Amino acid sequence: MKQKIRVFFTDFWEPFDPEKNVWVEILRSRHEIHITPDKPDFLFYSCFGQKHLAFDCVKICVLGENISPDFNCCDYAFGFDHMDFEDRYMRIPLYRYCVSDEAHQEYEPGFFMQEARSKKKFCNFLYSNAKHASPLREQFLDRLSAYRPVDSGGRLRNNTGFIVDDKRTWQRQFKFTIAFENSCKNGYTTEKLYDALCAHTIPIYWGNPRVAEDFNPGRFISCHDFPSFDAVVERVKELDSDPALYAEMLSRPWFASGPPPALRDDPEFARFILAIVAQGPEKARRTTRHGATAFHLVDQRFLARVAPLRSALQRARDEIRNLKRIVRSRA
Repeated sequence: MKQKIRVFFTDFWEPFDPEKNVWVEILRSRHEIHITPDKPDFLFYSCFGQKHLAFDCVKICVLGENISPDFNCCDYAFGFDHMDFEDRYMRIPLYRYCVSDEAHQEYEPGFFMQEARSKKKFCNFLYSNAKHASPLREQFLDRLSAYRPVDSGGRLRNNTGFIVDDKRTWQRQFKFTIAFENSCKNGYTTEKLYDALCAHTIPIYWGNPRVAEDFNPGRFISCHDFPSFDAVVERVKELDSDPALYAEMLSRPWFASGPPPALRDDPEFARFILAIVAQGPEKARRTTRHGATAFHLVDQRFLARVAPLRSALQRARDEIRNLKRIVRSRA
């Protein structure tokens, strides 16, 4: 008979289905799960809100943004950072949630030469928000566009006349993809590089200086390997002008040490989750509510209460920036 546990999910990205996700899938293999906000035994939460602060239970933080886990607030965490912390942390970069069967697919001889020949467009840039993003992303777009026009299919710097709704299908038309993260930090690799590989383009990547520990550096252009953006553009020119060299790079393996399993099939990932729950809701706790940590939690709850005001002020600042852009464009 399966053990019954109470689980809840909060502060996740949209859309997120608390009934259908990899954590629930793994937990249901051993336990009878009741998903409820009413006194859960285990709470999974992310960084898109502060509702988790209201819960008093075992907390597992799941990070999809460039944030390090706050182990004063969470008992366990999944994140981007390369680190060890007792039994409380496992590195699961965001791209791992995207890995599926395509990462293990084998291709017929000649596939990549044919793929290279089919590409009639140069390079794409697919972003919809510059908010909080490094200005280097747009700076590189301008630098590369000085060589050849780059198609921008998102809301940011759009020049296609439409907004792309099928990312990989659209990207597959292009030889190159600008795959810049919104910021730079060791370990921080999202879906951008992986999606470009799935679309059979050559990614031009920036964001995680240690990206070669996960992905094969011979299969993409890492800006971290070059002294300047001008040097990166020269490498793009070299590949763009040599069909055989381009096709050969396109054919290389995606990952540095072979493709990782999908998370639902990853025994290490499953062991980490099941080991937490196996301890029970009391023994699985790792945080304390006493000492200086108590003051930290009070501060966090205060910040959560003022968050709506902070968001309103941010929206007002964004509107002012947009108005300034409109004024400058009409001047």
